[in-house]
Parts: sequence; structure tokens; C-alpha cells
Amino acid sequence: MIRYQRQALDEKIRELSNCQIVYPGIDFQKKEAGIPKRIIKVEDIPGLMEAGWTPDQWGHSRFSRIFSASADSASNQKHLTAFMRLLLKSMHDHVDAWPFKEPVDARDVPDYYDIIKDPMDLKTISKRVESEQYYVTLDMFIADVKRMFANARIYNSPDTIYYKCATRLESHFQSKLQAGIQSGTKLQ
Repeated sequence: MIRYQRQALDEKIRELSNCQIVYPGIDFQKKEAGIPKRIIKVEDIPGLMEAGWTPDQWGHSRFSRIFSASADSASNQKHLTAFMRLLLKSMHDHVDAWPFKEPVDARDVPDYYDIIKDPMDLKTISKRVESEQYYVTLDMFIADVKRMFANARIYNSPDTIYYKCATRLESHFQSKLQAGIQSGTKLQ
């Protein structure tokens, strides 16, 4: 009886949903730091339109009001890149940035990449910003910065200098981010 009920539920779900459809992935080569060699348009991602995405949703994030002064997307991207550069410079110049300036060297910390599967550092973020192709939204940039801090907290215990540096630098980043948002991307 339960098997028949499960089958009936599965059939109804397939009837109402398209979750069983699997689309091919995006085929592109990456250069260093995960930056694609060619730009991929969002509307070219297989299955996105079928999932209900519409072009008017593109670029909308909680930070989009900062970069919406101009309707020109190239101009918006330049403003976004300039803002990310300011945030990056502010972090890079901070006294607690030293552990995050370069990728972790596996020779110095042999088990790091066994524990941290998605590493991030300021140098990688900087390369992605400078490509002007990787971070198409501020949310993507913020996600990488937060991942860098989360990795430091996952790998290190709270009493280590690395953990403490992550906490202080993250606080600095958050304050500069908020200041930049409130002043229209002009960091103080």
C-alpha cells in the first residue's frame, strides 16, 4: 500500500514539476583564479528560462541601488569594479590583512586543502576584480570575501592569531562596505 502511495506521489510531482529535467552544464575554459576566457550571458545558461527566470531579474540584488544611477550596464560595471577595488584596497592596507594576502601555501600547511575545499584569499579576489568579468554583482564579491573569513575560522581555533585577524578584518570590511553603500560608493 505504501509503495503504491509513494508511486502516486512521485507521478503527481513529475506531473507538476520539471525538477527531473537535467540540462547540460556550461562548457567554458577557465584561466587562473577561475576567471572564464569568454563572457557567458546569463540568458544563455541552459534551463534558466525554463525555470522561470526573466531578463528583468538580471542584476537585481540588495546592493543594486548603488549602481543604478546609470542605465548603461557598462557604466554600472565600472562603478561596481571601482567600488570593489576601494573595498579591496581598504582590506589589503589593514594591519590584520597579512594572513589573507596570498593563497595558503600547502608546503607550510600540509593539511589545509584537505580541510578547506574552496579556498579564497585577497590575491585571488583581486585578480577576479581586475578581470572585470568575474564579479557581475556585488553579492558575488561579498560572498568570496565572507568565504575567506569563514575558511580562516573553520581551519583555525578561536585562540589563534589567524582567527582573530579574520574577525577584526571582517569587522573592518563590513564597516567600509556599509559606509560605501550609505555614501553612494565613496569609502571614507
